[in-house]
Amino acid sequence: MMMKDSSVKEIKSKIYVDTTTHKSYLMFIDKSVVNISDPQRYKKVYCNQTLSITRSEGIINFTGNATDSCWLFRVLRGKINAYSPLSEIENIDSSYLRAFQVGNGSIQKLDSAALAPVIKDDDKAYKAFMKKDFYKAIRKYDGF
Repeated sequence: MMMKDSSVKEIKSKIYVDTTTHKSYLMFIDKSVVNISDPQRYKKVYCNQTLSITRSEGIINFTGNATDSCWLFRVLRGKINAYSPLSEIENIDSSYLRAFQVGNGSIQKLDSAALAPVIKDDDKAYKAFMKKDFYKAIRKYDGF
């Protein structure tokens, strides 16, 4: 993971969600704390403390950019990029998508009001959009 000060830390962790703050975090064991029952042994790194995190799967790396509440991974690439708080790219659907980006523009929250003007002129994409299937609408718009 790339910390805000540009330092790099390597840890292995699942992505957890703090139910109180609604922020994602990673957890690791600080082995410098010898007493295994000491609560200080378990450290949390919240998304807003980092610039990004990377998950490696073989030779493929999935990088999630930090937001104020989670890391967003690009799960669809094309004229419209789509982002998810999960790094999975297989078996995903609209429920996983949280943000989108047109070309190299800014990343914005994925909702009907923001996506509609982008895809309204593409009949196939707009048909899927009207069914609230944003994943399929973006794929259609991108020519898949």
